[in-house]
Amino acid sequence: LRVEIAGQQRDASALAPVTTVGLEVENFAGHGSVSGFDAAETTLSIAGKFERGDKSKLRRTAGERRVDLARLGELSIRLEVEAATEQLFYRALAAQHSEKNATAAVAQGEQLLAIVQRRVEIGRSSLAENHTAVIRLTRANLNQEQAVGWHAPLGNQVDSIPLSV
Repeated sequence: LRVEIAGQQRDASALAPVTTVGLEVENFAGHGSVSGFDAAETTLSIAGKFERGDKSKLRRTAGERRVDLARLGELSIRLEVEAATEQLFYRALAAQHSEKNATAAVAQGEQLLAIVQRRVEIGRSSLAENHTAVIRLTRANLNQEQAVGWHAPLGNQVDSIPLSV
């Protein structure tokens, strides 16, 4: 829209200055023999600007620069939106990767705990190793909850990106 407005202003500035024509009638309603249209005094005037030098060319050039500036403004906005979208995409990708790793860590923690519990049952491992496996699984579960919690804020940020320029 800004480019269109600047283009229309450029086109208007390229036009030659306006010439005006005026007609003035005086003493139309006079007295006696000096009354009526025949006795009225009329003045015809023609007015216009004579441009000297490069004023017309400078006006057109200034109009072109306003169009260029409007185009650059729109391009700047587009690039800002693209950069924000790209940044959010990479953050969402990192959050997905973190969630995937956290899920894998939970699965490994569950397998480790099951193995250690079997070893404790047959007397090959101590209760301390069992507690260590439980602690590792608890940490993995907490990390998974944190990784899953990252998705909601990213969704809100995606919604805040302006889609129209």
